[in-house]
Amino acid sequence: MTTTVPAHDTRRAADELLGWVPTGCAIGGSWRDASDGSVIEVFDPATEEVIARVADGSPADAAAAAAPLIEALA
Repeated sequence: MTTTVPAHDTRRAADELLGWVPTGCAIGGSWRDASDGSVIEVFDPATEEVIARVADGSPADAAAAAAPLIEALA
C-alpha cells in the first residue's frame, strides 16, 4: 500500500530537518560564517527552489580549520 504525503507536509518536514543542519565552516570546534561572508545556495533539484545557504569557505578558512591539527601533529 502506498501513502501519499501532501506537498506542504513534505516541505514543512524538510524545513524542520534543514533547521538542524549547520551552514557554516567548522573551525576551532565551532561553526562560523565564511571569513569573507560568501555563501553558496543549495537547490532542491526537484523544484529548483533554494533550500539553504551555506558558507563558501575560502583558502583562509581552510587554513584556520587545519591549524589546530597541524599544531597537534608538530
